Amino acid sequence: VRVRDIVTKAHENKWLLPRFQRYFDWNKHDIRDFIESIFFDQYVGAILLWEMEGEPPLDVMPIKGVQRDEGAKIEALILDGQQRITSLYYAIKAPEVKIKGSSAPVYFYVNFATFLQGDGSEEIVEVHARKLTREQSYEKLLFPMYELEAFSEWVNGLEDYLLNKLSDTKKLRE
Repeated sequence: VRVRDIVTKAHENKWLLPRFQRYFDWNKHDIRDFIESIFFDQYVGAILLWEMEGEPPLDVMPIKGVQRDEGAKIEALILDGQQRITSLYYAIKAPEVKIKGSSAPVYFYVNFATFLQGDGSEEIVEVHARKLTREQSYEKLLFPMYELEAFSEWVNGLEDYLLNKLSDTKKLRE
């Protein structure tokens, strides 16, 4: 299953949680570590789903940050993997909800400069208390996880930004 599919299924209320599940309990450091594990293609565990045919036989709820849609056709209940699925959703969709230990929503960025220049010992995912503008993210070489669905557009903007900067540098030398 692709990350995109996991996030979409949760967002569309096709994958829900049985109400007896504990609530989302990860903090920003747990989410950051999880995203880095995915980025470095490390094993991050399995997801256990209970496929549904019709209405579930128990109370259900969406993952944290998702609005419940009573009309959605439920495909499966998440029996194991809630923390990981919710973390993906939170990093990519950036819902305006707080997580454990934070007084406001937080936003996750992949630091391309650290990744490209680093030796693998530094953290490449940064957590910020506010959304950066695209210009700020280009300037700092920070890819916003919430821009994943518009990745090509963001990369094209970064390219334009860098070409413009290069042009400005050439002008200074003349």
